[in-house]
Amino acid sequence: FWVETSVSLVIVILLSVGYETLENSNLGICIGRKICCSPYYQGDNFWNSFFDFLFNLVGFCIVFSIRINYYK
Repeated sequence: FWVETSVSLVIVILLSVGYETLENSNLGICIGRKICCSPYYQGDNFWNSFFDFLFNLVGFCIVFSIRINYYK
């Protein structure tokens, strides 16, 4: 499933920011406490969320470079 590169980038950004927001919301923290079996889980700190977002963009760049080299 390929769309225009700019649309793909916007989708990646929106999904990354949306997931990080949900993960650190009250609902996400409650789910994290259940999954991690830790009643003290308080969500990610800013830097963890920032680097999660950054590495999502790095993954996009890797896939984009593979796509460019494959469809020359």
